[in-house]
Amino acid sequence: MLSQASRRVSLTDLGFYNIVFEYLCQLWQDEFTLVSQHSAGPWGRTREPFVGENTRLHSSIAVYGRRFGCYTSLRGRGLSFAYIDGRTPVRIEYILHVVHPREHLSYPSISATLILVHRLVWDESIPKMPWDHR
Repeated sequence: MLSQASRRVSLTDLGFYNIVFEYLCQLWQDEFTLVSQHSAGPWGRTREPFVGENTRLHSSIAVYGRRFGCYTSLRGRGLSFAYIDGRTPVRIEYILHVVHPREHLSYPSISATLILVHRLVWDESIPKMPWDHR
């Protein structure tokens, strides 16, 4: 569940348009084909332009009863550290909710919630502890 605290952002201004566009192309490939906002039309019935302006940046999200926050938000900063892939520590940078209004008005809008993370790295000069899984 996404937090109520959010603001509208542009993926282009954040610098994440290309990475989000590539991911959404793979995610929605069975339903339709996304084309970049910079490509020339006409697109047709199965190809739709992805602009990325209808995106909201949320301060936190609840997943299976646990709250996680994004580091770029003052409200979510204290909850921004997590683990992925088992034991890889990360800092959650952005929690984005992308809504893509369909080109044809008869189709409903489609949306995705994306979390962009920064993997934390360790310093090799720090000695290994017995519980370390490096």
